Amino acid sequence: MLNTKKTTCTLFSKNCTPQSYNPFLSTYRMCSSSQPLRMQVRSVNTVEIESIAKLPMCIPQEFKYQNSLAGIDIDNTILEPVQYLGSDHWFDDFYAQTFNKIAALNNLKIARRLKALTAARVRELTLKETLSQYHKIQRITHVKPVQHEETIKIFMQLQQCMPSILVTARGKELNNTTKRQLKTINFNIDQPGNAEIIYCAGGDKGILFKQFWQGLKDKPKNILFVDDKLKNLKSIENAFQSENVNVLNIYYSHVNKRMALKEGVRHA
Repeated sequence: MLNTKKTTCTLFSKNCTPQSYNPFLSTYRMCSSSQPLRMQVRSVNTVEIESIAKLPMCIPQEFKYQNSLAGIDIDNTILEPVQYLGSDHWFDDFYAQTFNKIAALNNLKIARRLKALTAARVRELTLKETLSQYHKIQRITHVKPVQHEETIKIFMQLQQCMPSILVTARGKELNNTTKRQLKTINFNIDQPGNAEIIYCAGGDKGILFKQFWQGLKDKPKNILFVDDKLKNLKSIENAFQSENVNVLNIYYSHVNKRMALKEGVRHA
């Protein structure tokens, strides 16, 4: 069960606002420390942080304790593999390579007038092979916090300030693996009051997170969501667009920017 007991909160020492803050628009801005973020009725905001240390400065005081719910991504937000193999970026690259191989073989069948696969079947086989390799790697790989111990400290403090739940694109078949990985970096979710996990299995995070929200007896009016993918933050925005709630999306871009820098160096 989520921890709703009021505890001492050490996270909210400062506040910040997106540059050119407009409470009526969904914005994508870098987080600054100019003035407090003032949440209006039915406001949706997206701010970017590259360092997890900036997270406390981006959350308004209104989100403390009662009437709030936090959703936290796992991969590239809390943890990542110690190597490229098995990472989110590896997954995307392996999927693309596998798709191209299957599509090329399929084109040969078409050229020889043999029975070919449908486009949907090509995508299905590609995803099946990619997930098979991904699961094998995840079960044996070592992981590390995205930004050393600071990551764990910040997210643990966040759980003290508001009920939190982990929301991952992984499937339930990786439940034991995921909990083991979290435990190895001292993010223990098995203790009473700690965050639970929603396994989306590649599904829409916004829809599944809202389903969890709808199942709560007292539905929080403030939604905080932290993820490294803008598409997931957009799905949260879409899911709650008809609800009278405040949504604060945090785009945590640390890993994406690090990988982009490596790619730039490699192709320089």
